[in-house]
Amino acid sequence: MYTLTLGVVMKLLVVDDHEIARDGLRLQLELLSDACEVSEAGTCAQAVYATQIAKFDLVLLDLTLPDCSGLETLRRFRGSCPEVPVVVLSGVTGREVVMQAIDEGAMGFIPKASSRADIVAALKMILSGGVYVPPESYAEGGSYRPGSVDAKGVVERMSERQLEVLRAAILGKPNRAIAEELDLSIHTVKAHLSAAMRVLGVNNRTEAVFRAAQLGLAVSR
Repeated sequence: MYTLTLGVVMKLLVVDDHEIARDGLRLQLELLSDACEVSEAGTCAQAVYATQIAKFDLVLLDLTLPDCSGLETLRRFRGSCPEVPVVVLSGVTGREVVMQAIDEGAMGFIPKASSRADIVAALKMILSGGVYVPPESYAEGGSYRPGSVDAKGVVERMSERQLEVLRAAILGKPNRAIAEELDLSIHTVKAHLSAAMRVLGVNNRTEAVFRAAQLGLAVSR
């Protein structure tokens, strides 16, 4: 396992049908770190093909593309590339859309309407191994219990295996893939994940992603 950290060469894929948007995001990523290798795709099909010929540490995916639109874009990409961490970068926002994107396997969501400073802050958090969703999305609703537990407290209350399984789940990996990656049985993966979620005070992966974002919990893979 390793963490997406600044200063380590990272291969990123920006998927957006607007060249200007891709150029702008590429510039922001390159300004964050000279260790970023940024590739681009303008359609979902191009993005899937790109991941088949190269390994990417992170994909930034727009939900509105010429060959696919809405959450179907994420479903299609995740269906073809289930092991690749994906963060949605979209102009379509709202708590329901954000939650559905997380449900479909995204590990984060950045609204395109965010200020440049907010986008840069979100990218820094993600590239440092964190999870990002719009603060307004987890500020209301959800069944997790906010409490007073911080990220350090969460880590200290989990075993290393529980934390590994939780991190893999937050990245959107299915239980079977986690079991194969960590050489565990699916039953053991489920047990570790349940224990980790109890510490977080959540009931499912979607809530776990929101809670991790709220806590600033680092994610590695």
